[in-house]
Parts: sequence; C-alpha cells; structure tokens
Amino acid sequence: DWECAERWFSIKMGEKRSPSTIENYRRILNRHLLPFFGDKKIARIKADDIQIFFNSLMHLSASMSVQSRAVLSGIFEWASRNDIIDKNPMQYHYEKSSRKKEKVVLQDEDLVRVIQQIDEIRSTGDIRDYLYVCFLCFTAFRRGEILGLKWGDIDFENDEIIVRNSITFPDGANEPFIGAPKDGSFGVVHLQSGLKERIQQYAKKPGMYVIPNSEEHPDSPITKSMFIKMWRRINKTIDLKGATSHSFRATYATMMNAHCSHIDVKALQGALRHKTPDLAIKVYTKENNSKTIRAEKEYDEWIQSQLKQAL
Repeated sequence: DWECAERWFSIKMGEKRSPSTIENYRRILNRHLLPFFGDKKIARIKADDIQIFFNSLMHLSASMSVQSRAVLSGIFEWASRNDIIDKNPMQYHYEKSSRKKEKVVLQDEDLVRVIQQIDEIRSTGDIRDYLYVCFLCFTAFRRGEILGLKWGDIDFENDEIIVRNSITFPDGANEPFIGAPKDGSFGVVHLQSGLKERIQQYAKKPGMYVIPNSEEHPDSPITKSMFIKMWRRINKTIDLKGATSHSFRATYATMMNAHCSHIDVKALQGALRHKTPDLAIKVYTKENNSKTIRAEKEYDEWIQSQLKQAL
C-alpha cells in the first residue's frame, strides 16, 4: 500500500539530499501521487493506471512529469527490493507532458527600469521589500539564499558576500527551515557597487537577518506567510513582467553572458555556483576563479553604465 511511499521518503530524508530536493519530493507526493492513487495497494497498480496518472499531468510542465516519474520509480523500486511487488512497472515507456514552461528573463531595459524603481519600493515603508529587490537585481542568489543572509555575511570593506545558508519551507510549512545552499553551493561572491551603495546604510548587527521576519525580531528568519505578503507588496509597486525571484537569477546569467568579455561557461558556472556544467566542460576545462571575479566586476561596471545612461 502507499505506506511504501512514506517509507521511501523517510529513507531519502536520511540521505545527503538538499532541503529543496526533499521539499520537492514531499510536494509531488502530497499534491499528485497520493491524491491520485489514494489507498490503492501498490501491488495492484498496473501500467494502465500509471499512464492515466501521467495523462492527468498533461496540463502541467514536462519537468513535473519527469520529477513525478523519478519519485514514482523510486517508490516502486523500493517495493520491489522489499518483495512487495514482483517488478518495477516504471520500466515501460509512458507518454508524458511535453509542455515547456517558459522561463521569464528580463530584457536590458526591463532590468534597468526595475532598478530605477527600487526607490518606490523603499517609499512603501517596509525596508525588507527594498532590500530583497536590491539583492534580486544585483546578485544571482536564489530566493532561499537571500532570505538566509545575515548582515555578518556581508563584508563591506572587501566587497564580498559569503553564501552560508538557505531558507526553505518544506511541504509548504510556514516556519522556515535553515539549511545549506542548494547542491552545497557555498561560496564567496563579489559585492557589486550598485548593491553596496543601496544597502550599506541599513546594515545591522552581524547576527541579524537582512530580511528578518519583523523589525521586532531581526534575529528570526522570515516565515512563508510573511514572504508571500512581501512579494505581493513588491508586485503591486513594480511591474515585474511576470518575473519570479528565480527569473532574476536567470536574468543575471543572461546579462553576464551577453555583456561581459571575460565570460565563459566555467566563469558563469562559478558566478552561479552551479555544482557542475555539462560533461564536456567538466572534463576538458577548469574553473578559473580570477576570471569569474573579473566577469562579475565587469558586469558590475556594465549595469552601472546602463543606469547612468538612463538618467
């Protein structure tokens, strides 16, 4: 029965998986697999049942089908190893969604416009909104990495930011979970001048969060409900063209690749703190840290020149 799903999930939690991966597993189980298959015994699930399940996901993105297949295959494999079923039915081919979810990437003029309107966010009265958008515009940080930042992670003297923690909300929980960055992507990144000049005046004690849950509790990370309220306020103030927090990470990479002469795939990998590039790059080239830093500084200079031209 679907107790197998929980057993499989508990094993995955014990492995070295990032908090975001575990959260994604739980989301797929709760939102898709368990509601569809219900209390049906796992041994009674046939290939046709699985195809009908994938049919129910056709309106979603292809990545959701791929992720659901991975989780479903893992559960069946666990059941097979424990002699609950004879064989893993995921060995068969199933038609899945091919819909590609288009990633929103801001164009040059859109990014400049958002940066110019940051002051409008500051005037709304909640400095967290302002600081959050500043980090979106001037870094390639993931949402959780911004929310996990403390003022002590920012070295204004040496123009560096240390990425130590990431905040997630497992299974839609309101309370934040503080863990390591995705794929263990710890790192020191360049503090852009545009970001430095906008946030330095708001710096507080090292142990306080840059985006706290409240002014009264600056040493407490933000909850999911408070983040949702913050994001809604931001979208009411600025037209983000449908961009999400992750869209700004993609925008950073796109702009750096387009406008920095010192960029290459390995430098971009270093700037984004990806664990690995594609196989060819991984095998035949090595990351050049000094080139990554040069590219980040060059990107800094480019965005500043664009802002000056727009005045």
